[in-house]
Amino acid sequence: MARQGHRHHDYVPGQILVAGQTKAERDRLVKALLDDEQLKPLGFTLQQSDRGPDTVALLKADLEVGQELDFAAIRHRHSHTSPNYVITPMVHAKVLPINYPRPTSAPANLPPAADEEAEVTVVVIDSPKIDGTPLADQIETDDGDHVHLEVDVADGHASIGHRHDAVHLSDLHGTFVASIIRQREPRAKVRLHGLQNSDDDGFYSDWELACQLVKLGQGELPQVVNLSLGAGPIDGPAIGLGDDEKPRATEHALKQLRDLADERGEPFHVVAAAGNEGIPQLVYPAAFDGVYAVGAQSSLAGGRPRPARWSNGIGYDGVDYWAPGVSLIGATIFQHAVSFPPIDTPAVYAPEFADDLPMAQNENLDFDGWACWDGTSFATPVIAARIAKAIIDDEPLDNVARDFGSRVNTTGFPGGTFEAPLCG
Repeated sequence: MARQGHRHHDYVPGQILVAGQTKAERDRLVKALLDDEQLKPLGFTLQQSDRGPDTVALLKADLEVGQELDFAAIRHRHSHTSPNYVITPMVHAKVLPINYPRPTSAPANLPPAADEEAEVTVVVIDSPKIDGTPLADQIETDDGDHVHLEVDVADGHASIGHRHDAVHLSDLHGTFVASIIRQREPRAKVRLHGLQNSDDDGFYSDWELACQLVKLGQGELPQVVNLSLGAGPIDGPAIGLGDDEKPRATEHALKQLRDLADERGEPFHVVAAAGNEGIPQLVYPAAFDGVYAVGAQSSLAGGRPRPARWSNGIGYDGVDYWAPGVSLIGATIFQHAVSFPPIDTPAVYAPEFADDLPMAQNENLDFDGWACWDGTSFATPVIAARIAKAIIDDEPLDNVARDFGSRVNTTGFPGGTFEAPLCG
């Protein structure tokens, strides 16, 4: 049930999820897998089952170097198994970023100090908050959800990479996202729950995201959850599985939270980024039922909004809201002479995307706490903030659709308006 192979970008190597309809069924399915004589050479062990959804367990195999799990063969014997799929920030298209942050000056109007008595909470699940950045003292975290980020400087350059580097591009992501919400709706409390990546590649996993979601149910539920990240589109056939693969742990965690919110009679809204490949399909969790999918808008001449050509969801009615996703202003590090690896994939700067994606310099960038950035990642917090505003002002959610029309066409949206800090 193992084979020689190379790291696949869609999943975490050597890990598998087992999902049931109930906790008892999950435990029975796990026992059956662990007792399977044909799988015992893989050395599966149960990992942290109490952290995730009640109905899902994570197992890890003891593989030799160069080996990969044969997911198709395992599923043939145990149909309730699934890979632990990789979750990436939605400033990426798969594993490559679509663009880099660009230095800019601070917005003209910064939000007032956070209201400790705020009744509406927006939770961002993303990379940990970076201490010392603008608005950092207005974004709440737990002890393990913030970091003091130190960028390595060599030969006068501060290097930030994509993967397997001391500091990753994704390390800047959560702080930027949370700061957009603080700017857009300062009356809401913003909390940032930091994801941890297990193998230091700058990305996360289905299991880790599910665990963070489950934590939300251990106290008072937030009214809004912002997920500017996603898995997919997942290439299931490449590993012998179907074309309907999805991150099962996250799916179960979201259902567990919705059931809890219904039981308590509390509002609970989840918004997620549609993805950045310029295809109709949405990434997960945006593609899940009960999640508001957010696509990115660019602007026609005169500022009339339309879908950015690189945004997922164009021509597909699964997108709930379209919000500005080009040149959003957010908080970032104080660091000069920053360099990123060059983006050399033609898919990113294809001619058809050129009007909607400002070309980013990748060397000698001087950041003084603020940046412009692009992606459905940054359209999503605009919607999270707008939903928070609707709850605070006791508006119907139909007003959100009025402001961020969900109907796609190539010439703009009837009644489509937006107000968000954008770079000039």
